[in-house]
Amino acid sequence: AWIEFFRKHPTGAICCWRGGERSRIAQEWLAEEGFFLPRVEGGSKGLRQYCLQQFEHLNQRSFIVIGGRTGSGKTKFLNRYHECIDLEGLAQHRGSAFGSKGLDQPSPISFQAKLAAELVRTEAYPVTIIEDEGRTIGRLGIPLGLFTQMQRAPVLVMESVLANRVELTYRNYVSPRNGEQLMYALDKIQKRLGLLRYKEIQENMQDAITEGLHAKHLAWIEKLLRYYYDPQYDYQLHRKRHRVIFTGDENSLVEFIESNYGLVPTEIN
Repeated sequence: AWIEFFRKHPTGAICCWRGGERSRIAQEWLAEEGFFLPRVEGGSKGLRQYCLQQFEHLNQRSFIVIGGRTGSGKTKFLNRYHECIDLEGLAQHRGSAFGSKGLDQPSPISFQAKLAAELVRTEAYPVTIIEDEGRTIGRLGIPLGLFTQMQRAPVLVMESVLANRVELTYRNYVSPRNGEQLMYALDKIQKRLGLLRYKEIQENMQDAITEGLHAKHLAWIEKLLRYYYDPQYDYQLHRKRHRVIFTGDENSLVEFIESNYGLVPTEIN
């Protein structure tokens, strides 16, 4: 069974559930059959310890934080750079009440392992680009060592007109099959919206889901951005205004990053 597995996964490695002794024996048996596979020294315990160490020594790393209001296109912009770490992609969540991607989030240990791997991958770059996030993304927490560095890093703010943000939010959040999920997410922020605004958006959202009309979805999304997300983000941005070193649209950000950090994005069709 092990041989069959490694035939299908030739880049795999052997890792012991605990300390590593059983994996050493398994490695020897497989070698006798002609399969020479790498082994994680120290087993899952060693791997876990290594991952945790990656979050403890980040004070020598340079980060750029990309901020911007909801719908600005920060994640897409971020992923144009090899030097980026996509926290929301690793967490499989967009980090808000409406942020679920319809996928199960990884376990905290799995999330931290993937994040540690990304930190190792990007450590040779002069600077690492990361999106502005709160301490938690869905139910997962950003390790304190990394979050502390994010709170110290310079911030570049991406601007986009409201109509474009509404359309991008529609494309990212709305599908013909997630109406119930949208209503549930709205319920979670009822107290913060206030009853009158909650009822207004709820009625607009229900009409849009029932009729499936693009224009009606845009109507409730615009209100949600203006009433809820924009004030929240503006408040958070005001608290970190001393770290904001540039504000502009996507093209301006590309030019600023290239001029000041020497990073060039890949092209996206």
